[in-house]
Amino acid sequence: IMNNEINLLLEKLIKLTKNKSLVWNTYSMSNVKLIMKKNSNTTFNIFNSSTPVYEKSYITSYKNGLIALIVYEQITMGSYIELLLQPDASNNAECLISSNDGTIEEQALIKRLYNLVDNTASNPALKNFINDIIND
Repeated sequence: IMNNEINLLLEKLIKLTKNKSLVWNTYSMSNVKLIMKKNSNTTFNIFNSSTPVYEKSYITSYKNGLIALIVYEQITMGSYIELLLQPDASNNAECLISSNDGTIEEQALIKRLYNLVDNTASNPALKNFINDIIND
């Protein structure tokens, strides 16, 4: 996948999130989950291992597929975000971009998308209340 495509995808996801076309749910509370490939890598390094933090991660549906922003925590590196896409129920989810690699622009876009999702999904009741006040 070309870098340009990833940028376009991230920009589109930001736009769809802003106009509420995508409704993101906290991954840990979502009834839909990604189908992950089992990692065949048997070497386990405590310092390089990443733990997914599903309470800080988000998932949304798009057509027949799923889009997720999964937060991982590493002992040495702090946390990072991965954008995973699963085209449909018969395919595994694949990571397209991680906030700890890729171009600087991609890293900025994935963080921007995550912050936008985090703000809209973290407290929908508060968001609705604020919107009611603004639009009243």
